Amino acid sequence: MAHTEHVRDEYWDGGPALDVYVVEGYDDSVDVEPETVNRLLGYEESFWPQGLWRVSDDRPTERVVRKFDI
Repeated sequence: MAHTEHVRDEYWDGGPALDVYVVEGYDDSVDVEPETVNRLLGYEESFWPQGLWRVSDDRPTERVVRKFDI
């Protein structure tokens, strides 16, 4: 965990988040644009979560699983 204004200002347009958490052992073998995931999940194309978010239960997550075979 890091406490930083840089990530908040650079990626979240000055949003309220200051604490950044890192996932160790992250698997980045699926290379996909955020707009593609947003479209599959029914979010606005420009949706960019600020902070820690989970996908809502009413979103079609199976579309992402099928599309990227994950």
